[in-house]
Amino acid sequence: MFGAHSACAMWKRLVAVIALLSATALAACGADGGGEFGPQGQRDFAKHFVLLFGERDVAGIEKDLDPRWDRSQVEPVMQKLFSIYPRTKLKRIYVYNWTFSSTLRGGTDYILNLICEFDGDRDLLAKITLNKNADRYVVAAMYFQPVKHIAAEANAFDAPGKPSTHYSFLMLMGLIELLSVFALVRCILTPDIERKWLWIIFILIGAGKVTLNWTTGEYSYSLLSLQFLSAGFVRANYFSPWLFTASLPLGALVFLERRSTLIAKTKASRSAEQGATGQ
Repeated sequence: MFGAHSACAMWKRLVAVIALLSATALAACGADGGGEFGPQGQRDFAKHFVLLFGERDVAGIEKDLDPRWDRSQVEPVMQKLFSIYPRTKLKRIYVYNWTFSSTLRGGTDYILNLICEFDGDRDLLAKITLNKNADRYVVAAMYFQPVKHIAAEANAFDAPGKPSTHYSFLMLMGLIELLSVFALVRCILTPDIERKWLWIIFILIGAGKVTLNWTTGEYSYSLLSLQFLSAGFVRANYFSPWLFTASLPLGALVFLERRSTLIAKTKASRSAEQGATGQ
């Protein structure tokens, strides 16, 4: 059992860790708000390839295509993409998503999703699939989609002017998750508990859910939801708002409140069994 001084010191350390982790999380998310994804070399290649359509550089485009392309299809595809590419001034181009997958040929596809922001009310989404051919990248597939002007930065995590309640909610999430982890570790390391695996599952799952839309500041509630470790965040895509969620760590709270009773109950049960055996 911990003494009063030890318990006080433990909680002070826990509060310090919460503050440190919360500050680190805020700094990391803010730094990532304007970041790009994928290896630098692939990003540069994909951007250069997309810009060739703005220059109507047919020779440059054909040079960067995978040799396996059906050459009879190259001209119609290029002409279609030329017609889609906006004619206004390009302001910015960046990669907002990067994935890779194995191909049936035994190689690897690298898929880069780009946003091209232009003057006016039209932007361009581009999806470029790269392969490695010898010592250079080549384009295995390409897709353009014209869209209305994208205000992606409005939904960024580091958008300015957010009220203090937004950051208080993040602190609450950090506290809830650390409390859940703390209870989980205490449960695992406590030897005298019956049906420990049920307690572990109970601790891992949060009850209900409160969701904060980071962009609008709206809250939504769901009493019938369950959430792993009682806190989390999600974003449907690059253009959607961040949604931060917090649940009641019911299992963690119940376990920490009843831990001493559970230990005492288990010890009493074992003592009774030993007494019965001794008789």
